[in-house]
Amino acid sequence: MIFFIGEEKVDIPKKQLDELFVNKGYEGKVYVYKKEAIKLYSEKLKYRKKLTETEVLRLRRIPTKRILLPVNPIYDEWKDFMGYSTKFKIEGPKDRIGLLSVSSLKEQLEELKEDIQALSNNQVRMDDLNLGSLLMTQEGLYLCDPGAYRIDKNSSPELLKRANIEDVNYFLTQLVFYNCLKLTKTEKEKIPKVFPIKDGYIGDKIDVQKPKQLVNSYFKSILK
Repeated sequence: MIFFIGEEKVDIPKKQLDELFVNKGYEGKVYVYKKEAIKLYSEKLKYRKKLTETEVLRLRRIPTKRILLPVNPIYDEWKDFMGYSTKFKIEGPKDRIGLLSVSSLKEQLEELKEDIQALSNNQVRMDDLNLGSLLMTQEGLYLCDPGAYRIDKNSSPELLKRANIEDVNYFLTQLVFYNCLKLTKTEKEKIPKVFPIKDGYIGDKIDVQKPKQLVNSYFKSILK
């Protein structure tokens, strides 16, 4: 199979490409190549739930630390757009987030907040955040798969920031913390009350009184 990652021509036999396969989703298949994850869109994709070439070229210019944005567009041998590459991270269990120290989680969420600001400043609306968007690695948490991110030229950066923060708040509290921490049903039901989605950024509300305390025990202590 012949395709181009940016300007680099890649010629990989189909059998060898299959050996590089790591995941499959609605949009297509993901492979790992030279420390990059490459997403090749499915030819059968009927609905527009994928980044366009223009969006990929715009997103790749935005510097982020915790959100894995496109690095290069990918073209087939006829130079038709067919996907994009991002940094590849080795994924671990999602419940590993509970084993982070509170100070480490706070620091990573602060970097995520800076990424949200950068996206908002560039008129990018985050969308379709789901549990599959979370990557837990040895370097901490990352958001991946920005396929539904959109350029919104009709909203101000401030409005976009507010909307993006609310989406990330919901993602973290109702999906990540709800599903990935060792909480009881009663404790889970208290999350929206302690961390309201529309009341500021969740990362700003985490109080680091015991920096080495693990996230699992921290949440149990504040959700009593």
